[in-house]
Amino acid sequence: MRTFNIVASSDNNFAQHTCVMLASLLFHHPNQLFRIFLLVPPSFSEANRRKLIESLNFWAPEVEFVPVNEPEGLKVDGHISSATYFRLCVDLLPHNIETALYLDSDVIINDSVLDLLQTDISNYVLAAVPDVWADRNEIVAAKICLKEKARYFNAGVLLLNLKRWKSEKISIRALKFCISNPESVTYWDQCGLNHVIQGNFYVLDKKWNFQVGHMRSTGNYKFHPSAEKEASSAAIIHFTTHLKPWSFMCMHPMKDLYFKYLKYTAWHDFSVKDCTLDNVVKRYFAVHFPSASLRVYSFAKRLRG
Repeated sequence: MRTFNIVASSDNNFAQHTCVMLASLLFHHPNQLFRIFLLVPPSFSEANRRKLIESLNFWAPEVEFVPVNEPEGLKVDGHISSATYFRLCVDLLPHNIETALYLDSDVIINDSVLDLLQTDISNYVLAAVPDVWADRNEIVAAKICLKEKARYFNAGVLLLNLKRWKSEKISIRALKFCISNPESVTYWDQCGLNHVIQGNFYVLDKKWNFQVGHMRSTGNYKFHPSAEKEASSAAIIHFTTHLKPWSFMCMHPMKDLYFKYLKYTAWHDFSVKDCTLDNVVKRYFAVHFPSASLRVYSFAKRLRG
């Protein structure tokens, strides 16, 4: 049986979420052989290493931790840390690894990905799904000097041709762009990769990286009734935006999948940390009074002092 290579990256803050993602992958492929590479900083704790190995041991995959020195001078803000740039260091994988599937920590596998893993990308550096919000965004494209008509991909799910990646020095070129042009970087390492690739990637169907923007929304925190059906048909669900499934404020119709696979991990007793009175009130108004939620919430907050 063929062994497929999986790559993920994590720091100590995302160890739990990375483990849940990997558990969802292994759950849907109980008899498939995987070799899993985790790109981690030197500070990645022994406790998190043990928890990850213990959690995934049931499926007995090969797990290898690959240390990455955190690059300096990179733009980080909001919910993003320097760990997001670790995917640019996939050239640290063993030289005999020619193809691999990179998966972000905020995705959940919802079906078999064997068809994706067997996609022929011999003529490309990578395969990816266009980014819902950044693709065709003229401002983002201009800032990274993207060629006219070139597509902009989301880097949360990448099928990698590592032989070409290394020969074309993708990691060095993308990191150099991000460090030298912080004012041009809108979506962190993703912009660096798109600048280097210039639209020359194998375009995948959205089912392989189903983003929040693929669903119809009816307002803040709220989705159209069709959203659950749309998302449930995807093989890989990507919880883009800062509202992740482990957040109380996340209203994604598939967020319960995160907790389904969480129970298979050493973090099974986790509970959301942001279920505060403020957030309970904010979410209530957002759901029941979407057109006036911000105004009503602000008024209620002033009343509470």
